[in-house]
Amino acid sequence: MGSPLTPAPPELRDHFRPTLVLFYGAAALAAQVLLLREFLVLAQGNELQLGLGLWAWLWWTGLGSWAGGHLASSRSVSPATLAGLLAVLGFMLPATVFLTRIIPTLLQLPAGQVLSPLKAGLLFLVLLAPFCLVSGLFFPLACQGLRGSQTWGTVGRVYFLDTLGAAVGMGFLQFLLIAGYPSLALALGLGLILNLLAILPPAAPQSKPRWVITGLSLLVLGGLLSQNWQLEALSRRGQWPQQSLLAIQESPYGLLSATRTAQQVNFFENHLWYFSYPDPLNAEANVQYGLLQHPQPQRVLLIGGGMGGAVAQILQTPGLTALDYVELDPRLIGLAQRVLPQDATQSLRDPRVRLIHQDGRRFIKYTDSTYDLILLCLPEPKNALLNRFYTREFFQEVKARLQPAGVFSFGLSGGEVSLSPWRAQYLALAYHTLQQVFPEVRVFPGLTVRFFASPQPGLLVSDPAVLLSRLQTRGLKLYYVQEYYLYDELSPSRQSYVQQILAQTETGINTDLFPRCYYYDLILSWTEEVAGVRNLLLKLGPLPFWLFPAAVVLVTIWLWWRWRRPQTTGTGDLTKQRPGPYLYNVLIMGLSAMALEITLIILFQIQLGFLYGQLGLLMAAFMLGMGIGSGLTPRLISDQIGAWRLSLIFQGALVLLAGALGLVLPHLLELPWLNWEGYAQACFALILGGVGFLAGGIFASQAELLQQSGTKLAISAGVLYALDLVGATLGTLGMSLVALPLWGLRQTLLLLAVLSLSALFILFKTGRPIGEPRRPEQLFPLNCPEKR
Repeated sequence: MGSPLTPAPPELRDHFRPTLVLFYGAAALAAQVLLLREFLVLAQGNELQLGLGLWAWLWWTGLGSWAGGHLASSRSVSPATLAGLLAVLGFMLPATVFLTRIIPTLLQLPAGQVLSPLKAGLLFLVLLAPFCLVSGLFFPLACQGLRGSQTWGTVGRVYFLDTLGAAVGMGFLQFLLIAGYPSLALALGLGLILNLLAILPPAAPQSKPRWVITGLSLLVLGGLLSQNWQLEALSRRGQWPQQSLLAIQESPYGLLSATRTAQQVNFFENHLWYFSYPDPLNAEANVQYGLLQHPQPQRVLLIGGGMGGAVAQILQTPGLTALDYVELDPRLIGLAQRVLPQDATQSLRDPRVRLIHQDGRRFIKYTDSTYDLILLCLPEPKNALLNRFYTREFFQEVKARLQPAGVFSFGLSGGEVSLSPWRAQYLALAYHTLQQVFPEVRVFPGLTVRFFASPQPGLLVSDPAVLLSRLQTRGLKLYYVQEYYLYDELSPSRQSYVQQILAQTETGINTDLFPRCYYYDLILSWTEEVAGVRNLLLKLGPLPFWLFPAAVVLVTIWLWWRWRRPQTTGTGDLTKQRPGPYLYNVLIMGLSAMALEITLIILFQIQLGFLYGQLGLLMAAFMLGMGIGSGLTPRLISDQIGAWRLSLIFQGALVLLAGALGLVLPHLLELPWLNWEGYAQACFALILGGVGFLAGGIFASQAELLQQSGTKLAISAGVLYALDLVGATLGTLGMSLVALPLWGLRQTLLLLAVLSLSALFILFKTGRPIGEPRRPEQLFPLNCPEKR
């Protein structure tokens, strides 16, 4: 077998390599979406842990790109080499998907266990290392393989082909996902296509051993694809150790699973426990405490949790005339009807029940109905999808749908006897947010701390004797909400303790644009593992926000001082321009673009709620923008503007975009047409495409400037691509672990604007190529009669 890096025949140099780059772009982004969807399930829907998955992806891909740049700098690259890398990726993708699914069985993770950030990050690093290292090698090798007699524009052209293939491939993948094709089957099919490329004439093996290996690869992948349903079932069972998997259902909101433990059926969404059946203890407690707060509830709204017995409990109430049951994920009803006995869903056929297949947040916002009691029976706010139901904005919408003497109720995990400081802060967040909206708020202690709020002061009841009297008057046959439990759990001392603790704990307010649940969830997660990280978060939390933009300004001044003069030789002659400003711009671009992408993804989840089903669409829009930006940049450089001036325009536009979003975001989300799902999706896709366009343009223009500074093509491609990914790594980690939990979305966007402004300043003051005229009108090519 010959060397893997042998010169390609001259007649094949310019024909097949671009096609391979297109397929690489499509395969890389399709793999990213498939794997991130699996990671989102493993992380129980937590979008910030999805950011950790992106970080692991970028870290290994950047490392592979750096190594590939040095590997390719002095070698020629044949189509067979590039096709061979794609074939390896084709094998690694389905293997990684399968391994990600069976991780709970391999590590014996308890069903529904929340992964801490540390465990999640380590798992993602291990799972992605093989695929992403090989994937990172491809880009600089492709740049070296596509170079002609002139290296100018090569990096931008490869970047364009890469991102164009990613956008097209992702659009096709999104169609297949919506059509219901399983992810593992899609991974196997993509792997088979990538291996078929290796037998096409321009990349065909040149030796018998390589033909044998290629043939075996095709046979294995084809055979596995033909048995994909058995593999799908096997991998799904691996997600649920020590439980019997009954059914799986994909939905726009996530992966729904039904499992059996002994005689109980458990329902999960993205591995986050939703409810169980039968579960009379939780069914009674979740419903009856709220019902007893109202003297005579007639119209009740239930948001989520109805299939766990809540609907049947509510229907026992004398005088009830109407029960509207809204399920956050409508496909959960169908799954429950498939796996539960008929009597478990009998209550849904009661004429007083109106089953509403709609997102609960959108129903509350647009319905004209009002209610005596609104019960929220959803999982806790561990991600942006669920946090939407625990924010000030949602509580205001709830208040508008309550009768003047209405009651709103929900529960969060508490403590049997006492509350830790971190748990108290977590609960106080909900308490203070409720107080911002309702004039009266009551809290009941227990393993589940129950919150009650009413727009009418003096309506809520804390005396267990009054609650017991109402219970007896209604003649309810209950097993757990009885006299003994009422007097024990609601003793004056216990109620006074929890009410006083929450009232005295300062936490701020939970809002849509500042989901503070992330901060307290991180604190609770790190408390169990790494005290140092928890303490760092606690120290950063009280610091004023302005310190961080001020630190960026100081770093900018230091870099300007260091790079303000060009390099000289020993005799004092000017050398090529320093590469530092260009590398810094790519670093900041990678950080800002990825942070903006994560911010917009979370905003999409807050506004619409179905990120799981549309993740591919959003990422395709971003990559399409990058493809257009990187492809258009070389033409603009050669025809009109010049790399330095074009870089300033792109970087300035990124400053304006981040700053404008930070300033007008609350008003933007209130626009009426954003309430229509189609328009809202188009708006998010358009903004993400704009971010990608600017990022691609900055990358391609900095590549040209770096080559003008004397850096070799392959090295500049590998270093820039790696630095882009390092910046993206900083953006994902910063967003996931610091920016969003500490500052929320608006202040994070403003900080990103300051960072991009720093890169713009450094480029303007120190990044001008040697000999470039200093006339400021050259920044605006339409006013400049000359062409560069």
